Amino acid sequence: MSAALGSGYEVSSSRDVAASSAAAAKTQISYLQVMLFALAAAALLVGAFLIANTFSIVVTQRTRELAVLRAAGATGGQVMRSVLGEALLVGLAASAVGAGLGVACAAGLRDLGPCLRDDAARRGLVVAPPGPWSSRSRSASASRSCRRSARPAAPPRWRRWRRCGARRPT
Repeated sequence: MSAALGSGYEVSSSRDVAASSAAAAKTQISYLQVMLFALAAAALLVGAFLIANTFSIVVTQRTRELAVLRAAGATGGQVMRSVLGEALLVGLAASAVGAGLGVACAAGLRDLGPCLRDDAARRGLVVAPPGPWSSRSRSASASRSCRRSARPAAPPRWRRWRRCGARRPT
């Protein structure tokens, strides 16, 4: 074939073209994965600071209420558990809302795919969690998100009490 076309043209088999196209697509996807991972890490960092700052403000605003609980006979551990319980409830509600919004956004992207004339969209995107999504994995996911929301809530609580204990009574 190359003899018939001459030296000005490059002749390749369909397998060679498919292999080079697949390698180029794989490289592009790996760059996209790195970028998405970096964005997810940045979002996680911003989320942790937001949670810590929010609970710091909440505990600061409720310092008098928490002091009244202490004066009424609640131990420091009971007050701490109430603040952490509140953080766990907020984390549980936020994880439920986030999971619902994630599924809704995935469905919206699936419906938007044919408009973009993407080959993967024509084959159909699957809006489902990867692997078996049992009640055990759902509860583990909710538990993990609650722990991640309660962990930043603890340091503001301890800082406020140390500062309150350092003040002299008036």
